[in-house]
Amino acid sequence: MALVTISGYPCAGKTTRVAQIAEMLRSRQSLPVITITDEDLNLTRDAYDNATAEKAARGSLFSAVTRNLSPDRIVIFDGMNYIKGFRYQLYCAAREYKCRTCTIQIAAPKDKCMEWNDKREKNKYSVETLENLISRYEEPSPFVRWDSPLITIPWSDEELPSDEIYAAVFSSELKPPTQATLNAPTSTTDYLSILDTTSATLITALLQAQTANPGGGQVKFTITPAGVSTSQTITMDLPARTVTMPQLQRAKRQFIMLQKQGRQELSPDRVAELFAKYLEDILN
Repeated sequence: MALVTISGYPCAGKTTRVAQIAEMLRSRQSLPVITITDEDLNLTRDAYDNATAEKAARGSLFSAVTRNLSPDRIVIFDGMNYIKGFRYQLYCAAREYKCRTCTIQIAAPKDKCMEWNDKREKNKYSVETLENLISRYEEPSPFVRWDSPLITIPWSDEELPSDEIYAAVFSSELKPPTQATLNAPTSTTDYLSILDTTSATLITALLQAQTANPGGGQVKFTITPAGVSTSQTITMDLPARTVTMPQLQRAKRQFIMLQKQGRQELSPDRVAELFAKYLEDILN
């Protein structure tokens, strides 16, 4: 039916709002409303103290969301969801299960979040971790499809925009599955090798093309994907800012994870094409 993705700074009051949203939706319709939180999976705040633990935590949360997605229920995912690429993964998963999507941002200033974290008696973030997570927050945008429709709720508002949320969950456009999710793969060893090698080859060629064409815009380059004998021309639109290797490596890991969640393997000649499209989506 729908995936409602909650986003916002740590300690912005997201869980309080989730309880209000769930209660509102249950009072206005009969479908089950499922909430998924860190606490449901016994994830403590120190899971965000280092990159390795945080990656594992996100994987557990993503799996819990996909297990619960269904045309006959509403899933509210209570989390920071501060990484643009992760929200894109959630969006693709929801489309695969024929669910509408909606992003709700709980907006609170940094100082208020720090204050609320300090008042907690248990399960606090360390000050260093909280500062780090806030500094890395990638704000949702109403101009990209995976964050839309986007509803922002200021921390100081006492009332929910109930009608707006209800309309987003029940009346927003129901988009068909993407090519990437329709043709998503099983995780055979050979196939994962093709995914890894082809995406790495594309990243190398993309960085070379960016060096030759600084300032963004359309670039073209030729690669030979793993598993095929002929070269393939890739055309991509790059943002004006410089795209870095760490950004591309993160995107590569997210793309491979997304493919592993699916049901069928892509043909080798489609891997590069879909990875290039995925990069365009999350970089622009």
